[in-house]
Amino acid sequence: MNNKPVYLTAEGLAKLKVELEHLITAERPRVAGRIHDAKLDGDITENAEYEDAKQEQSFLEGRIATLEAQLKNAEVIAKANGDKVGIGSKVVIKSSDGEETFTIVGSAEAAPREGRISNESPVGAALMGHKKGDKVTVQARRLHARPRQLTPSEPMFWADELAARLSGAQVVNDSKTPSGTIHVGSLRGPVIADVITRALRAHGLTTSLLYGIDDLDPMDAQALLTADAVERQMGVPLTNVPDPLDDGHPSYARHFANAFIGTFAGLGIHPDRYYWMSEVYAAGEMDRFIRTALDRAALVREIYERVANVRHPAEWHPLAVICEHCGRIGTTIVTGWDGELVSYECRTDLVRWATGCGNAGRVSPFGGRAKLPFNVDWAAKWSLFGVTIEPCGKDLATAGGARDRADAVAREVFERE
Repeated sequence: MNNKPVYLTAEGLAKLKVELEHLITAERPRVAGRIHDAKLDGDITENAEYEDAKQEQSFLEGRIATLEAQLKNAEVIAKANGDKVGIGSKVVIKSSDGEETFTIVGSAEAAPREGRISNESPVGAALMGHKKGDKVTVQARRLHARPRQLTPSEPMFWADELAARLSGAQVVNDSKTPSGTIHVGSLRGPVIADVITRALRAHGLTTSLLYGIDDLDPMDAQALLTADAVERQMGVPLTNVPDPLDDGHPSYARHFANAFIGTFAGLGIHPDRYYWMSEVYAAGEMDRFIRTALDRAALVREIYERVANVRHPAEWHPLAVICEHCGRIGTTIVTGWDGELVSYECRTDLVRWATGCGNAGRVSPFGGRAKLPFNVDWAAKWSLFGVTIEPCGKDLATAGGARDRADAVAREVFERE
């Protein structure tokens, strides 16, 4: 158990207590309600809302555990009054970059942009114990500019361990569905993908970093959690929903996705390619995978049952088409395939968060008129883009979960390891 003291000001201690109370009494029940409601939609294997809710729960419980540990080990500090720098001291630093003012705080309250730096940071640690007028040298850590061989006794960062096991060119991928305002916790994916990319390149491996926007996904229950949902557009592909603020974006998806990916550069994340799945499908790049999945629909159904114990009826085919009548994709089910056209129904009761129009018809599923379900789409993208590495949350990586299903589809349906 970590009993390391957590140094806090009285104000900082109060803020942490308020945050913990809010997370336990308000956020925990809200997230539990999300999971409960998502389960009511039926098959959780293709339920993006359920998987997103489980991921949010994981972040939430992690934050609660962190706060509880910090409060348990909290030591309240008074404002420093001595002539030496300590925790609580306000310090004015003069350097070649100009003059800056910082307050030295414990790591739990550190916020450099707000002028609070941790006593454990390179600058904070260097200042501790010094007096006014002292000249201080700060040793900043540097990243290795070129590959190096680690000795067996030297501890390795997890991304370096991964890089050391690999050879050849690598493609790292991550993606996001823009179902309204995107939570800051969703930066976890891009950050981890970027860390992996940096480690691979530092080990001399040619590496491409891709980031995708799943904007052909429907407006679903996830959007209902924000003020951004549009009732009449529920079930419609996000790329076809109008920009909610009419501020120049061509769609709802572009509005929220651009706000999210616009934060990447400030974090030092620079994907080599951004892709929008609505464009990928419309360009016909997914057509061969759609054909293969439909031709091998029986195998896909068998994989779902074997890997995840999910049984689909014999008429079920792994595809959703955009209804010709109402424009929804989240309410359609494909019931037949003759090699060129699919038969589909836009059902009024397929999901709880959208109502289909009851239309039925036969259409070509190619050129952006249809989309593969999440697990199959995921596996297809690995083949299309040559992805070798894609991190995911533990909610997707559980036994029989989305990752296991996608892995099996990739190997057995698309014949790619």
